[in-house]
Amino acid sequence: MELEKIPQRVTDVLAPVGAIGAVVELVKYDIRTQPPTLQVTVDRTEGTESLNLDEIGEISRLIGELLDNEDDLIEQEYVLEVSTPGAESPLTQRRHYERNIGRKLKVKLVSGETLEGTLESASATSFTLATDKGLRYFDYSDVKRAKPRVQFR
Repeated sequence: MELEKIPQRVTDVLAPVGAIGAVVELVKYDIRTQPPTLQVTVDRTEGTESLNLDEIGEISRLIGELLDNEDDLIEQEYVLEVSTPGAESPLTQRRHYERNIGRKLKVKLVSGETLEGTLESASATSFTLATDKGLRYFDYSDVKRAKPRVQFR
């Protein structure tokens, strides 16, 4: 199979993880490592909590089984890495925003403006950010990139 088609094909093959409450967020196939590495990022389909280690283990086993059943998908030996989005991963879905209510965000708007503030709320189409200049309301379509800011106390 052509290298550039592997991530989408893997995503399609892994659709059954939805039955156990997970979603494949990102698939990367890195041939720069030996053996190559297949990185699969998974998350919860619903809710605001992150997956726990037991759930990641269960999902990882299912992913391994699904991939083992696809002999023609990746023909050479590879290392499978299954993980969740990191603490500062970009927010790309509504559920990402919901999970980060109360956290500091750095937001770059399509207009070019960049701002930071605390995420106050998130709805189906928009979110509210408390900035040093007051509350600001944005549609998700206004956002080029939004990332949580990790704070150490």
